[in-house]
Amino acid sequence: ANFVWAYAKLAHREDAVAERVQTEAQRRMYEFSPQDLSTVLWSFATMLYRDDRFMKPYVAHLSKRCHGQDLMPQHASNTLWALATVSFRDGPCFADMTAGALRQLGAFKAQEVSNIVWACASASYRDQAFADRIAREFMARIGEFDPQGVGNSTWAVSVLETSVREVYGCVWQKLGEASCLMRFSDKGFS
Repeated sequence: ANFVWAYAKLAHREDAVAERVQTEAQRRMYEFSPQDLSTVLWSFATMLYRDDRFMKPYVAHLSKRCHGQDLMPQHASNTLWALATVSFRDGPCFADMTAGALRQLGAFKAQEVSNIVWACASASYRDQAFADRIAREFMARIGEFDPQGVGNSTWAVSVLETSVREVYGCVWQKLGEASCLMRFSDKGFS
């Protein structure tokens, strides 16, 4: 897991290396901790590398291994972000990860909340209770979110069709704060 993480951080990808690392990761996945499992997925997603011959059994193992357990917020966030980034939608995995996230939502950092709701929206994973609970959490903690987190979370709860309409007024109020607007990048406005 550490090797593939370091390789992904280099921002260089050679498919032959990625294939070899995937073969080894698949062979060793039964020995990996939940952190290692999420790190491997995050690394391949960072490289924008997807091979379903690896992804299907790996994600199935991850789901089985983590079913009913709460992953640490960073691991759940990284896993869902990785799956969405490479457009790999696995309903049971998303269901397990989001259920675990809801049980410990207060422990998630703002960026982790933003990442999981963005991932669900990007992967078209629909769960009304999840979307509404995230929208309420986002409203309660909006001051903790950076401009990109505000933009991504607003987009995501909208795509997920939250029934918590007050979230839009909360975002509008946040946007009205001059300090927030001055920190928005071009990407944050789009």
